[in-house]
Amino acid sequence: VLARNAGTGALTFVEEHTGLGEIEDVAVSPDGAHVYVARSGPFPAAVQIFSRNAGTGALTLVRSENMTGKLIGYVPTGLALSPDGGQLYVESITKGALLVFRRTISNGYIRLAQTVLYGAAFGTRRVDVSADGAHVFSTGDSGFDAFARNPINGRVQRLETEPVSGDAHSALPPDGAHVYTSEPGASEL
Repeated sequence: VLARNAGTGALTFVEEHTGLGEIEDVAVSPDGAHVYVARSGPFPAAVQIFSRNAGTGALTLVRSENMTGKLIGYVPTGLALSPDGGQLYVESITKGALLVFRRTISNGYIRLAQTVLYGAAFGTRRVDVSADGAHVFSTGDSGFDAFARNPINGRVQRLETEPVSGDAHSALPPDGAHVYTSEPGASEL
């Protein structure tokens, strides 16, 4: 964890959390109260939930949502929160799935609400939510997927898939008018 000087941009070490496993992604809740970590291993894979001290940035592990029971076999690799903080979207590389979790804003806890399977055994790695909360986008080995997002319950419905080769990444500008995708090592955007 690093503190950032707002004036100069300089970074200062705050703390380090070790022994967390293989971390794939990190996301901060819109209210800044919680930090979520996608851990792919060792078994069981998990989404770890930390509370965040707004003054210092220090983190405290409050819960580990292990991929066991009905979630066994899912390995989280990408995380994104809805703009209202009500949902956490989790990509799973092993089952080619997007997991939608309802989030309790007061304590940061999550509960599975929806599983969207892609039908591919591997491939999804990253997830983004548009700034207006209307759409969710996932990218990975199998392609770029666009979903319509229900603003009331956060559930998604696939709109389309654009094929890409390789491990695609994406970025969305704040106005949501475009989606930029690229592949690591590729020469095109």
